[in-house]
Amino acid sequence: MAGCAGQGDKPGVEVSAASRGQGDDVPAEMSTSSTTGAAEGTTITGTPDTTVTSGRPTTSSAPRTAPTTRPKATTTSRPTTTTSAPVEVTTTTLAATTSTVPPAPAPVTIRLSAVVDVAMRPDGKGGWLVRRDGSVIVLGNAPDLGSGKDRLSDATDIVATPSGDGYWITGETGKVLAFGDAAYLGDMSNVQLNKTIQGLVPDDDGQGYWLMGEDGGIFAFQAPFLGSAGAVAHDPMVSFSANPAGNGYWMTTSDGAVFAFGPASFGDLGAVQLPASNQIQAMAPTATGKGYYMLSTDGGVFCFGDAVFMGSMGAVKLPQPIVTIEASPFGRGYWLIGGDGAVYPFGDAPVLTARS
Repeated sequence: MAGCAGQGDKPGVEVSAASRGQGDDVPAEMSTSSTTGAAEGTTITGTPDTTVTSGRPTTSSAPRTAPTTRPKATTTSRPTTTTSAPVEVTTTTLAATTSTVPPAPAPVTIRLSAVVDVAMRPDGKGGWLVRRDGSVIVLGNAPDLGSGKDRLSDATDIVATPSGDGYWITGETGKVLAFGDAAYLGDMSNVQLNKTIQGLVPDDDGQGYWLMGEDGGIFAFQAPFLGSAGAVAHDPMVSFSANPAGNGYWMTTSDGAVFAFGPASFGDLGAVQLPASNQIQAMAPTATGKGYYMLSTDGGVFCFGDAVFMGSMGAVKLPQPIVTIEASPFGRGYWLIGGDGAVYPFGDAPVLTARS
């Protein structure tokens, strides 16, 4: 699916509901807005006053003939008589034989080596990619601060600090690793979780953070609890995003529904019937915090609020699928990241080269 907007959409319908965090008594307003019929290159309207832009077998068949020759006659000599037996030659033709070699098995993707997320520095000139095994690829001008390889094998997220001089890496079991000026404030690795941890969002000063579970539960560490979707029926959460304009966060499900806590919602794909084979896998806010992009599993891009469509990889055959998206800090572009670590810039997003 490739698209940045809906085609012939009616204004989105706003849905509001109160939800509580897991084990929290603090109510929080949760709102989702939906648009329908998403398709590339068309503008749709979300909530009032917001605009959404959306081994080859081997066969041997030639017969072979193998001459079979009996031993030559033996001559026995006696003093007066010599007897000589005639030589008899018999030719036997072998039946044609076909030998089929089974095809070689398909290559197996080594999941541990696949890139799963990206974190860019505020200046847009560098960043980091994290692989599933916790190892880190350094991009552009970003410093090499270390990796989580051998410390976790189930990385789900990498998030830069507000200064761009550090980052956190999270794992499915709730483990948090801090690098550079990122502060370690605790994690959920010693707690029996109902669902895996999918991401981390720092608060606005970087001195606290939240962890999000796949079920929408929120765990706060030195950060105020703003609400969760743990008690609300929804598809699995796949993306957890900070509000660049201030405190708060968005949570996005695999079917494109957005839950906003703190910032405004600028629409979503909750009312659009996405095919099971092509779901939403990531969401990235714009630099202003007044819009966001969604990325589908086929590399298609959907835009909401002030997000500007600059292209996608939805119709391009790639070595490895696109796995995540990050918005440019300059306001009119973004990077798409392949599972092999390829970085595809669009719009005003700079070209970044991997250093390690």
